[in-house]
Amino acid sequence: MPKKIKFLVFATLFGVALLFGWGLLGTKKTNVMNTSAEVEITAQNLLSVFNDGNQELMNGLKTEQIVEVTGLVKETNLMNGRMTVLLKGNNDSPPYIICDMMPHQKKTVSQFKPNDSVKIKGIFKGYLKDAVFLDCIVTFSQAND
Repeated sequence: MPKKIKFLVFATLFGVALLFGWGLLGTKKTNVMNTSAEVEITAQNLLSVFNDGNQELMNGLKTEQIVEVTGLVKETNLMNGRMTVLLKGNNDSPPYIICDMMPHQKKTVSQFKPNDSVKIKGIFKGYLKDAVFLDCIVTFSQAND
């Protein structure tokens, strides 16, 4: 094989390996439990950011930030082995805040009832129809009978 072809094959393989390694090193897992929240907000204010286009609050909220949300439980569910808590604003209609809980939170979340007051910290992933948070943990809860 000519030297030029060997060099191109080597350069291509090296480039692929470099990109693969960079991808592995570039993905870091944020530890929500040991990191303080960058933003603390109520569920109603968070939802108003997206519903009303509240620019002042929107500027302070970025994806991948750790955010602590205080709100009322709409419902909890367990689907495909994932525990999810839906938080609502002042009314009982969409949009909601979807909190995908960490596995060790299962016992705490299973005790939640609708309208319980909670404070949940997680990584803000974005907003489509609802606001989405991943790797969430409960930092405070109070039963509201």
